[in-house]
Amino acid sequence: MRIVIMGSGGLGGLFGGLLAQAGAEVMFIARGDHLQAMQTSGLKIMSQTGDVALSSVHAVDDPTGESVADFVIFTVKGADTRAACELIAPIVGPKTGIICFQNGIEGIDILADRYGTGAVLPGATFALAMIEKPGVIRHVGAGSQTTVGEWNGEMSSRLEAFVTLTKKAGLDVNGSDDIHPVIWSKFVAFATFSSLTSLTRLPLRTIGTTPETLQLAFDAMAEVIAVADARGIKVPAQIFEDIKEFVQNVDPAWKTSMANDLAAGKAIESDSICGSVHRLGQELGVPTPINTVFYRALKPFAA
Repeated sequence: MRIVIMGSGGLGGLFGGLLAQAGAEVMFIARGDHLQAMQTSGLKIMSQTGDVALSSVHAVDDPTGESVADFVIFTVKGADTRAACELIAPIVGPKTGIICFQNGIEGIDILADRYGTGAVLPGATFALAMIEKPGVIRHVGAGSQTTVGEWNGEMSSRLEAFVTLTKKAGLDVNGSDDIHPVIWSKFVAFATFSSLTSLTRLPLRTIGTTPETLQLAFDAMAEVIAVADARGIKVPAQIFEDIKEFVQNVDPAWKTSMANDLAAGKAIESDSICGSVHRLGQELGVPTPINTVFYRALKPFAA
């Protein structure tokens, strides 16, 4: 199976490295020092579940001239979506599946507009990984819970083949016949707590154990759920209790990736996270006052 990783940072590097070790033909699309390190020294993954060292990997910055992929794993940041969508065009064939693991929900629409819904397999993952230094990926924690599905809900042979390969690679991946509520359930939590941890500079657990900030989170979540409902997607009502349990028991120091990027002085994904809630709310006639405040307050840090 030929797999291309579009965005070979933390998550892409983790999936690509483990799939390569499991025997897949993997090509990494990367840039900068990370690309150079992979081209000269390979890729290392540091993980509680076992370290992986690949002495040689196929890494490029432009896939032009490369063979068509069976799957493209799409993991770029929100601001890079449109450029990356065009960059992968040379290796997307009529049977290629594009598995989108982005944090937001607009990326799958951009990919579907370009390549058709039949090409796009939306995915949601709770695996946490980051670039520790060029050529080295740090898998944070021991989990890699991931769900992937065809746009139309079909349990296709290609979906089953991908799930089988990922399990062989040691990844906790499951196929879904109703992926869109899964995507939105993750987005409800991610959009809310990415914004709150970024604005307050507080860890997730502090927000979850302070009644006032927890209520603010619930109010913001309700707005995202209302937007999903307006799009015909039903998010399970149990999500409030599930998220409350998670945030009140998570590692006391844990913050979201967006908050960590903000603290590190990097551009943040607010435009494609709380910004997308704001835009979709306006398009669908759904009030999103809290998420609009999140979006406007974080806008200066998006560049």
